[in-house]
Amino acid sequence: MMAEHMGRPFPPGFRGLDIEGWDMVMLDADAYAYAACVHEGLLTERTRYACAG
Repeated sequence: MMAEHMGRPFPPGFRGLDIEGWDMVMLDADAYAYAACVHEGLLTERTRYACAG
């Protein structure tokens, strides 16, 4: 699923879009990083905040 996500282009209308202080490109990158940590088994109670940041 992650490879499928990376294979799709980022929606052009969202590039540079900021909604209430949330940059859509960074939000996408943070979500991907969090999912990668979960997928690789790196997410623990201690690392849950460091993984996506």
